[in-house]
Amino acid sequence: MSKSKLILLGQLLLLFFINSAFAAQNIRIEIPEIIYSFENVFTLGQVAKISGGNRTTRRILSGLTLYSDGDRLTRNEVLNAISESDASDARIELYMPSYSRIESPGYEGNFTETSSKNTNTNTSRQNQNFRSSASEYNQEVIFASHNIRQGEKITHGDLMLRPMKVVKPGDFVFNADEIIGMTAKKNIRQGEPILLRHLSNSNILKRGKQVKIIARIGGARATVDGILLEDGRVGEWVKVRRKDDKKTVLNAKILNENFVEVKVE
Repeated sequence: MSKSKLILLGQLLLLFFINSAFAAQNIRIEIPEIIYSFENVFTLGQVAKISGGNRTTRRILSGLTLYSDGDRLTRNEVLNAISESDASDARIELYMPSYSRIESPGYEGNFTETSSKNTNTNTSRQNQNFRSSASEYNQEVIFASHNIRQGEKITHGDLMLRPMKVVKPGDFVFNADEIIGMTAKKNIRQGEPILLRHLSNSNILKRGKQVKIIARIGGARATVDGILLEDGRVGEWVKVRRKDDKKTVLNAKILNENFVEVKVE
């Protein structure tokens, strides 16, 4: 068999295995009857809860761009976007009405949205562009990317960042890592900002638990294995040590069930 035919056969086999891998997955997509958004164009991950399958497939589906028809997102628009994606061979269950209404969010806080867009929740940036008024500044605020039910634990897939002009910061969340693993004390609807008072961090991490210690210096980030030396809850400061260093004791803030962060002077 010629080299070119072998290459073609290899490509066909690879395509077969990829399609088979997608087809073996069961994905559940839930879109609420009302979508709260300032925009008419958004990604599936900003308005839907996507579960099942593996992380790669969920990431593909989450990044699909959806275009609303005026003030509604139709079921056909979602199905068409999925059918044109690399994950179209997966077994997908779509739970949504024939169309979902799009409404502008209404909030408890006193603030408005800026025009900038950013949906990356894996960030700890807290850049504040102060204006003439000391109480008003631009800030990226954490929002719910889909409906979160009371009692559910918060994951990165539940969250998105939106830049806001914040007048009264209150207990808004600016860093997703700080609330991962916390529990919703009430139903939080898609498009609402996440408020600390609506979350519970009652789970206690016990002394001796193995965690990842994060240290940030400028734009760089280092992570090492560590061990808790004290009991603590998410958001609290506790003593930790590196797993490979029994002598050096560090103060760290518990970010979630698996990560703590040390302050680097």
